Amino acid sequence: MTLVELKKFVDFAVEHSDKPEDIKVVITLANPSVGSRAYSEINYVGLGFDYEHGQFRIEPEDKLRKEGRTLDDVDRMIVFQYLYDKKTTFSYHCPNCEEKLPKTAHFCTKCGKRVVCKDSIDLVYDYRNKI
Repeated sequence: MTLVELKKFVDFAVEHSDKPEDIKVVITLANPSVGSRAYSEINYVGLGFDYEHGQFRIEPEDKLRKEGRTLDDVDRMIVFQYLYDKKTTFSYHCPNCEEKLPKTAHFCTKCGKRVVCKDSIDLVYDYRNKI
């Protein structure tokens, strides 16, 4: 969305409201809720600068994260398969910091990320002799 598009929505809401000064502006959250949807208040809005130049930033009161990005969210381990002439081995890694983990790990020993091992293979290294 651009700033001009946002302005059109705001102008429409102001024009079609009896008391626009009473309308709260909030950010809808993905958190499960009963009744009205969960939301966060807004602390600040304004133009970004430096690396955020060309952006209109909205700063929520609550810390927001994309789903699946916190250390408490469970992510699938990254699985590498190594093919040799007489054996096949696997290595399991944290999706957050890439630390090597045992297959039975529930948490990364380096960063604390919750992990689970699924049977899908992400990358295969083939070291078999080709004749």
